[in-house]
Amino acid sequence: MADEIKELKHKVAVLEQKLALYENDPEKNGYYAFKRILNQQVDYLKGFTIKDKISGKASEDATYARSKDMWESLPKMISDCANLKRELKITPEEEAAESKFHRITPESMAEAIGDNKQSDV
Repeated sequence: MADEIKELKHKVAVLEQKLALYENDPEKNGYYAFKRILNQQVDYLKGFTIKDKISGKASEDATYARSKDMWESLPKMISDCANLKRELKITPEEEAAESKFHRITPESMAEAIGDNKQSDV
């Protein structure tokens, strides 16, 4: 039991360290926010179908026009994201760590401490 507590304290210390870095580096935070938005746009466009969005009057539904703006700006955004990553010298390891760290959920916290049981609430 003492070893488990020691291991959990170590995990908490590592996560606190990552949190401090994440909260105190606005350039990298900006990159990760930009990347998150870019990924949301890509996910949206994956499910977008032109046929479903051009049937009504353009004045009634601007979804097609807004989506078109999105896909037309996507190549530049991807380039900008890659350039920013290179400029900030973000390593694949940092990005992987941020990705794991950024998605904190009750399940991810339980997994981090080794208790993967879900409660029936």
